[in-house]
Amino acid sequence: MKAWLITREWLGDHAASDKGEIVCLLNPRLSPERVWTLVEQLYVNEFGSINERVAYAKNAKSWPYHPKCGTAKTKSGKTVGWAYTITCGHNPWYHARPVENVTVAVDDQGKETLAWEEIEKPICADF
Repeated sequence: MKAWLITREWLGDHAASDKGEIVCLLNPRLSPERVWTLVEQLYVNEFGSINERVAYAKNAKSWPYHPKCGTAKTKSGKTVGWAYTITCGHNPWYHARPVENVTVAVDDQGKETLAWEEIEKPICADF
């Protein structure tokens, strides 16, 4: 199975989350633009204060942590935007990307574990 996977990432123990790394799985047919919007809203909901959420609802430009596209390399080594990797936030941040071979394993105690394979970014053609 393929899916868009959103995970919570961080640097250092001070930013670690007790909620784990998996934030959300989304339909793989969603466009990067739709995922972009959802990632930003999820991040605002988790990390924004009530004041910040109200300000965001009035004017999304007031929020300081807007999503960003990842990058990929072209055959000539040039760096270009890559819409299939989206990050949002500072530390911690959200990382959204399409993944494949998503499976769920259940142990003897009923604990579920999600596994997936990252999709390698292609080398893009020069424009």
